[in-house]
Amino acid sequence: MGILDNVKNIFKREEKINQYNKGGEKEGRWQEEIEGVKTSGNYVNGNKEGKWTTINKDNSILEENYVNGFVEGISKEFYPPTIEKDSFGNSQLIPGEIKSEINHDNGIIKEYYENGKLKLEGIKFEDSFPDYDDVTTTYNHFTKDFKKYYENGNLEFECDNNHIKEYYENGNLKYSAFPDKNCQNALAEENYYYENGNLKQEVKYQISEFTEKETYSNYYESFVSQIKDYNEEGNLEKERTLLQGTIKEEIEWKNNEMITYRKYSKEGIILEDIDRNHSGEKVIENYDNGQLKSSKEYDENGKITDTWNFYDKSGNIEKMMLYTNGKLTEESKKEPSITEIGYVHYVYNGHEDVQRIEYAPKEDEYMKIYHLKDGTKDIYHEKEEVTLYEKHNEKGTIVERGQFDEESKQTGTWEYYDNSGKLTEKKEFQEGKEVEKEKSSKKKNPWAKSKGKDKESENER
Repeated sequence: MGILDNVKNIFKREEKINQYNKGGEKEGRWQEEIEGVKTSGNYVNGNKEGKWTTINKDNSILEENYVNGFVEGISKEFYPPTIEKDSFGNSQLIPGEIKSEINHDNGIIKEYYENGKLKLEGIKFEDSFPDYDDVTTTYNHFTKDFKKYYENGNLEFECDNNHIKEYYENGNLKYSAFPDKNCQNALAEENYYYENGNLKQEVKYQISEFTEKETYSNYYESFVSQIKDYNEEGNLEKERTLLQGTIKEEIEWKNNEMITYRKYSKEGIILEDIDRNHSGEKVIENYDNGQLKSSKEYDENGKITDTWNFYDKSGNIEKMMLYTNGKLTEESKKEPSITEIGYVHYVYNGHEDVQRIEYAPKEDEYMKIYHLKDGTKDIYHEKEEVTLYEKHNEKGTIVERGQFDEESKQTGTWEYYDNSGKLTEKKEFQEGKEVEKEKSSKKKNPWAKSKGKDKESENER
């Protein structure tokens, strides 16, 4: 050992580490290791002070600056160093590139890929880093100018107070969201996109206000109000309208034309179902108890086909409508104001004008009312062994009245009136032939009012 070495040893002092001051507080240089993570730096009166270095299990290095035990300034983390050989074949330690940095004064953070390109940047106000796969979590952790990048440098994600956007690696938009103007913690709209840039789905929200029963305080909830789905070519395929999370309407589209439509009750029961998947259209309506209300079909030209049936809530048929070549030709329906027995049957002339009405006013009775083209009306009332007959002019005034026998031949007294309703003539018939009054059988005209209390004849009239 030379003289110079002896001099060095004389002045060489061994640095003391992990010491405590008189007050029992950590003081001076400390080196600590907890579960494989090594830290080193200085303590002053038990508080970390100055530069501290942390070596993580993966050998990445964190550098922080402390003032009175609190991190201040900019913290930097570096990727693990690598060992490389120089041109002479000697191994040398190459420091790792910067991995992340946090400015604790303004909250700005930055992260980098190993190739040195920026990975993310933004303002952080939570203690934990976000899960970047969860858009909601990310949005709750960052509120201003947060951006994340792919390793090729293209933008992957960005958000601020006004929007959230996520991108595919090719640069096309993948997702976008916008907060509600009146409630920043809730979304107003979300949009999802295919990798080719076409819209895939759009979701709209509605904020509803509620009152707490116990405290009478108001609170708000966000509900999906509309959802639209598109195919990869950008054509609308399906849309749903909702009320506080419950589907109200649902529509399916094909080649920009509606093929199905469904309307729902609050309980989720289908109230209306339109199906255009076949050559025509089928329409089904239901009551809120799920019972069938009506069923009808259209052909490929939009004309109504076959018979439409309408039901009451118990499943009984209330009305039947028969169409021919798209025009209403017959209809049968319950009309208690006219009769409580069976149905009232209407026959139309093809132009929605009534041609004939038939119904049974009572047991063993039947009415037929014919509406003629000239506006007049013939009424036949089948009763017992005869058929009572009346003819009305276009103003509804009786101009002829009589009866037919079982063989549909005129019989008994027939009365004839002018257009003002004044009786002008009476004739007697027997087996369809007019006879003189003295030769005719003295049958009472059932249409005529009887003296006394013959209310039944008066009602029949």
